[in-house]
Amino acid sequence: MKVIPISARASILIALLVAVSGTAGAKLPPPTPEEVASATAEAEQAKAQAAVEQARLTRSQDRVVSAYQAGLRKRGITPPTPTPVAQTEQKNLPMKAVEPPRSTGPHGGTTPSAESHSGNAK
Repeated sequence: MKVIPISARASILIALLVAVSGTAGAKLPPPTPEEVASATAEAEQAKAQAAVEQARLTRSQDRVVSAYQAGLRKRGITPPTPTPVAQTEQKNLPMKAVEPPRSTGPHGGTTPSAESHSGNAK
């Protein structure tokens, strides 16, 4: 195996970066009407699929709640009345499934935390 000198490696790397940067700045042509129609059809199909999945989820949740309440009734316990909750609007949902909390967790500093069991470090 032949060893390539560092200056040759650097020049090869620079040539690759120049080639890649030229293609990165290129613009794509506007989509054709067929592509636009296909994209809108896929979006509508995705919306319909999401509605079907939401309906399945709702039925499943209702079935679980019914079984839970039936179990409570068998044991002679009156099930709690559910709190009426309006459906959350889509615009109020977070972008991520789980967003990290903003105000909780360690914030650093020089004092030991309440969870520290070993005391101050010396």
